[in-house]
Amino acid sequence: MMNLNEEYKLKKDLPTLKAGAIFVRSNLYTDGVWVCGDDINARYYFTEKDLSHQPEWFEKVDNKWKPSLKQSYFYLDFINILLRKDFHIHERLNINHEIDEFNFKIGNVFETQEDAEFCRDEFIKPAFKKFHKQYPPGSLRG
Repeated sequence: MMNLNEEYKLKKDLPTLKAGAIFVRSNLYTDGVWVCGDDINARYYFTEKDLSHQPEWFEKVDNKWKPSLKQSYFYLDFINILLRKDFHIHERLNINHEIDEFNFKIGNVFETQEDAEFCRDEFIKPAFKKFHKQYPPGSLRG
């Protein structure tokens, strides 16, 4: 069975899609659908059934860094954002605590403070701004 947080890479060329295309778990479907591109405009997708019937077409992508036991890492603090008025970046020692496991699961793990700052400034903050611009208070959401 596939892990819903995993990414997969196409191993063979298709007529309109080249090998190496990355598929990520779709947020629009609940039944195990992975898409190439964003959810709304995805032209290519596959399901768990596709993978089980044609495993030679896909391979798991393991590109997320994970610190070893007792190695430090940086993460964005989403809990105390209201107190600090910003995403504070913490350094933490990996002790395989449930906090560490949660951070690993959602990808909130960075080797350096600079990487965490980059993610915060280039991806997280713009995503919130985009959401509020696209869905003002009282509007219908997807």
